[in-house]
Amino acid sequence: MRKVISLLIVLTMCFSFAFAAGGKEAVSTEKPTLKVMGTFIANVDVNADPTAKAITEKTGYTVEYSINSQDNPLQRLSLEIASGADYDIVRMSPDDFRALVGQNGFMALDDLLAEYGQEMKSVISDETWKLTTYDGKIYGVPMMNERANIESTILMRKDILDKLGLAVPETKEEFENVLRAVKKAYPDMIPYSAMAAGSPNGIYAETLISAFDIYFEWNDVDGTLKHYVEMPEYKEYLSWLSELYKEGLIDADIAINKKVNLDEKFTSGKVFAIPSNWYEASTQVPALYANVPEAEVTYVMPLKDENGVAHIRANKYLNNVSVVLKNAKHPEDAVKFMNAKLTEPTFTYITLGTEGETFTKDGNYYEPIMPIFSELRGNAWWYLNGIREKDYADMWMARTRRNAELGKAFDAANAEFDKYAVYSPTANMSTPESLSKYRASLNQLVIDNEIIFVTGIKPITEYNAFVTEWENKGGAEVTKDVNAWYSQQ
Repeated sequence: MRKVISLLIVLTMCFSFAFAAGGKEAVSTEKPTLKVMGTFIANVDVNADPTAKAITEKTGYTVEYSINSQDNPLQRLSLEIASGADYDIVRMSPDDFRALVGQNGFMALDDLLAEYGQEMKSVISDETWKLTTYDGKIYGVPMMNERANIESTILMRKDILDKLGLAVPETKEEFENVLRAVKKAYPDMIPYSAMAAGSPNGIYAETLISAFDIYFEWNDVDGTLKHYVEMPEYKEYLSWLSELYKEGLIDADIAINKKVNLDEKFTSGKVFAIPSNWYEASTQVPALYANVPEAEVTYVMPLKDENGVAHIRANKYLNNVSVVLKNAKHPEDAVKFMNAKLTEPTFTYITLGTEGETFTKDGNYYEPIMPIFSELRGNAWWYLNGIREKDYADMWMARTRRNAELGKAFDAANAEFDKYAVYSPTANMSTPESLSKYRASLNQLVIDNEIIFVTGIKPITEYNAFVTEWENKGGAEVTKDVNAWYSQQ
């Protein structure tokens, strides 16, 4: 009997080895480590953050996170892709996605989503998926903004306004006069600064340009979409800024400012006003108060035009896009991973933590429990790849309540939302091939020429030549394609 049993054991082992060697049945169920790159975030160890640990806990995936550069992230992405980077997931801005989607560096996701992304497909609307569709295929997981809101404002020193007996400016003339008064009373202070880049912190400042009746990148002019560089109002805007620059009311270093030193100038008390977004208040304002204890801040609403009308773009569009690179080593697992994060209750746990520990809930009202919420979920936004669109707007409001200055800034920017908010006609536009082809170079051309005209390197009389250059270098083709899309809406 012992011999029989021994023989059976041997045979069973042999069969098992042979079975395992046969192929599919031997495939390991162990989940691979994923490589993920996210958008810039300051002063955060993204691999040690509690949210990262929560994601691993719930999904079973270990992730190696890295951060894209703050200045010119598109350039780094282009170089990474060209060099054969094998990130499984890259989270990027919509503009960077549109600039790169046609460059053959991203993997089409349709088949993977059909097999592994059922939850993503169900909680992200069809309209949203259209925003990451290129040439008939889906190339990215889209994440809409949390809720419609006004982001852009001008952050200004209220304590100085009060000392000078001045009100928050509401017109470009009042804005000019405030800057002049600051320069006279505080000759060592820079009245206004910005950076050499696009919106929101660059020369194109949505709060200011409202005075010139420009609200979007693409504006409806008598039923036709025009890029703002082709509008005479933008020439007027740059001419106005140039005059302020000549007066010494704008930072002489605007051509070389980057985000980090722009913030440093304001928070150290060297600058009176800067363009900002409300969500930057959580870092900018406490830093200012730490360095300048007597300081107070206020937020400038969009400036009125000559007719007393003021509008500003409301943020109701694509927030970011998560792509799978063509050289990714684990594309199936990348989609499985993103899909798992959107299932419930995992999504709520990743976003807010645990009810009763990090937040409370009354109906659809979420309130963070401080300071534990910030400690455990303060950076959760950075880790999201898509959202549960019907649920997240209410969840997200808890994030604005976790920081006093953040809440104040949000409320200030959106106190009169219905009065100021307007929506971009291209907010839901998919990416035409020409836009992907030319966007990066056209954006840089615009930034370069903004600096040239504002600082007086070229006179504004040469503006029309710049527009012609913009058109010849792809702008005309993009305009044609954008309007072809618009005519079908």
